[in-house]
Amino acid sequence: MRKAEDFLHKLPPLSRKTPYIDIDPRIFGHPLATEIDWTPLEQGGNFIKTQRRYQPSPTRMGFKAARRAWVYNGLVVLLGLITFVGPFIREESSPLWLHLAGLGFMALGVGLWIKADQRRIFDKELGYYFRGKTFKKESSTYPSIPLHDIVALQILMEHVKGGKSDYKSYELNLVLKDSKRIMVLDHADKDQIKEDAAQLSTFLNIPVWNYEDAIVTRHS
Repeated sequence: MRKAEDFLHKLPPLSRKTPYIDIDPRIFGHPLATEIDWTPLEQGGNFIKTQRRYQPSPTRMGFKAARRAWVYNGLVVLLGLITFVGPFIREESSPLWLHLAGLGFMALGVGLWIKADQRRIFDKELGYYFRGKTFKKESSTYPSIPLHDIVALQILMEHVKGGKSDYKSYELNLVLKDSKRIMVLDHADKDQIKEDAAQLSTFLNIPVWNYEDAIVTRHS
């Protein structure tokens, strides 16, 4: 049980600390760049690459779960299972919170599995961006977006910090005509985010608005 407890304390936290960065989005030469928000859409990020790009045809590009995401999520489920059933197998007494933590980690791992398995697809024949393996024009959870409503791709960074863990996570967001933003990717592999953005930019023929290109000053 000591190893399980140590592992729980070493897992990256979900708290966020975003550094204060002055940017001037006018550099992108589009009025919408100055209207949208330049803070991350989702808190926490991911410290591993969660999605990988694929292109099954010239008219379709998408992102699906990366292998390392499957492995990590599987380890989280396994940890939860061991934490929960271990004491029963060994006929040992253990605190209730440890059993609850085991159930929590199993639920977390399954939830991460489900989330990672939700593909992000850009289909030129359908003319839509959607999430999932099949196209649904109407969805209350993840509404489909007409491709002609996507104006640009936005790259942002956030610091995820807490305890002994500290890493940077990068978001790739869609910028829509009505100033709304839709998050597509969010993980710590900066080079991969930039490469995916470049490939998607060429596929959709839209610009990439990378926060790094608009930085004026940084504040620690």
